[in-house]
Amino acid sequence: MDNSFILRSRYDEINDILYLHFTPSALRCYSDCDMFESIVLRREIDTNAIVGITIFDPKRCQYQRE
Repeated sequence: MDNSFILRSRYDEINDILYLHFTPSALRCYSDCDMFESIVLRREIDTNAIVGITIFDPKRCQYQRE
């Protein structure tokens, strides 16, 4: 997997949430959560470009896949 587009990432271990950022700084964004279960796309307001992804329960989902 090519990680060159992920500029920043943060994992909240207590709540099992993974935050991936594709831009160097925070932009004015909105959440687009209609596409996937437990995955929220963050889009820039003016261009609708995807600027990040929030993944809920990545560890729990990993254990279910194994």
